[in-house]
Formats: sequence, C-alpha cells, structure tokens
Amino acid sequence: MQKTGFVYALMAIVLFACSGDSVKEADISEIKTEVSLRRFDLDFFGMKQDQLPGDLAKLKTEYPNFFPFYQNEIMAWDSSEVLENCMLLLSDTNVAKLQDTIKRVFGDFSEQMEILSPAFKRFRYFFPEAPLPEIIIAYTEFLFRTGTDSNMLILPLEMYMGENYPVYTYFDIPAYMLRRMNKYHLPPLAMSAWLDQTFGSIPAGNRFLDQMIKEGKQLYFLESVLPNTADSLLTGWTTENLKWLKENEFQMWTFYISEKYLYSTDGAYYMPLLTDGPFTAAPNIPPGSAPKIGAYTGWQIVKRYMKENPERTMQALFEELDSDKILRESGYRP
Repeated sequence: MQKTGFVYALMAIVLFACSGDSVKEADISEIKTEVSLRRFDLDFFGMKQDQLPGDLAKLKTEYPNFFPFYQNEIMAWDSSEVLENCMLLLSDTNVAKLQDTIKRVFGDFSEQMEILSPAFKRFRYFFPEAPLPEIIIAYTEFLFRTGTDSNMLILPLEMYMGENYPVYTYFDIPAYMLRRMNKYHLPPLAMSAWLDQTFGSIPAGNRFLDQMIKEGKQLYFLESVLPNTADSLLTGWTTENLKWLKENEFQMWTFYISEKYLYSTDGAYYMPLLTDGPFTAAPNIPPGSAPKIGAYTGWQIVKRYMKENPERTMQALFEELDSDKILRESGYRP
C-alpha cells in the first residue's frame, strides 16, 4: 500500500441521489416570479432568405437587448457583415440539419424548463435580491457551453447533443468533457453559469482549504436548487467516481494533512487536486482516482457545516469567507 493510504474502489454503476438531510430546503410555494424562455434560435432560423432584410430588422426589434450582444459579444460580427453572415447561416445545409436534430433532441425545451423553472425559484428564495435571467436559446457555432450577461442566460443547444453526436469528433474534445455534453447535464451547468454571473468568482482566500470550501459552496448550491437531480449530473463525476470518492474520503483527508496541502498557499502544488480531468493528476494519487478530489472534500465540509448550523442561510454561507470557521464549526470528521 502506498504511503497515501489510498485504495482502489470497486467500480459499480450506482445512482447517487442528493442527501436531503444536509441541504437547505426552500419553500417556493409563495414565489410567483417565473424565468422566461425565448427561442431566439427558432426566430433566427425562421427568417426567409428571400426577405432577409425585413425579417432581420424585425428580429432586431424583437430582441433589442440580446441581438447586439449576440452580434458583438458572441458571434463577433462587424456591423457591415451582419446581413451576409445571417444569409450564410440560413443557407448552410449542415446548420439546417443541426437545427432539425436539436428539435428532435430537445423538442420545445419544456423538459428542461420543468427543471430550470423551480430551480430559479429556489435561487430567488436563497438570494432574494439577486436578479433572475431571461433564458435565451441561441445557436453560437459551437463557441460556448453557456453565456451570460446581467439579465440573460444564453444556452447554445448544439453543445448538448450527446457524446455520440458526430460533429464533436472534429473538435478534439476530451472524453471526460464529452460525456457531459447532453441535455441531462444542461440544467446544472445553466445554474452554475448564473451563480457565476451573480457572484463573479466566489470570493476565497488562496490556501487549499479556502479553494476547497469555494468548490464546496458551489456544489452545495447546486444540490439545493436542484434537489431531485442525481449527484452524478450535479457534479460531473461519474457514478464510479462518486463511489471512489465516498470510499476514500478518510484517506483523502489524511493525505491532505500528511502532505501539508491543507493550509498551503502554493497553487502550483495544490491545484491538481482541484483540476478537472479523467482523474486527479497529483503525486501519489493512483491513476484510478476520481478527478477534483479536493472539491469533493470541500463539498462534504460545507454540507456538514450547514447541517450543524441550520439557522444559516444560503446567503450567509456565501458571505462567510472564514474557511477556518467553516471547517471548525462543521465538525468535519470523515
């Protein structure tokens, strides 16, 4: 056995559901605010090539805030090239086939909205002063997984077509990322994007402990706004990864301490424990490990902290920047 004490977990396909006993429950029955959905993609590809100048003028009128953002920030079109670029997209047979496939995969997007609508109500419950977005579906030529502005959440559905979608083979996407590019992973990624838009980067110190807690806050947020979503979708870890993490939780904690990671300020030293990938690429970690093991530990600490302090609100959790206090008051003992 290596000095780390890590052991290889037996792999099993197990669905890990969220554990509600440590998650803030939100009574959303009184929250009437609804996020709106706009299908810019359908309106854009509904334009007619033989009447494009008029249809484009109408589209700009219907999307007075989004169209300039789409033109300038997403597609990076010069004003003089907008008409030509729109014509190119409308006349591209491959793009037309893609739009047909999107319709088959997502339908009218109601399945995802049944998840996102209550998730944003929970978001409003936890952060009553924070804005809610207008959700806009838009084609972005495979440029982004999500996009945000102060009042918009842009979701490009071409990025969630399933790992076997043949076009993805042209982009040399790592397998661990490719398997998350489906409609089931979209709601957690959408909520993460809006959390980032709301808070910017979650404030945190530069020690490994601080960064662990930061990652833990984000994962705790996701399981709180998406309480009926499996952990394997919330987190991006596979069910095998989650089993490995659970079985090696104690060994991970003792590893951090013995190797002096916990209070290290050397990002180059500890960042491999927080970096996404097929496994955790850090010294003395077996290649069969799950990725981002530090994020998992941070998640468990935050869950324990909130369970031990039931009066704490989600807002208070995000405002609490003292990682030592969170660790101490969590009573975390893996």
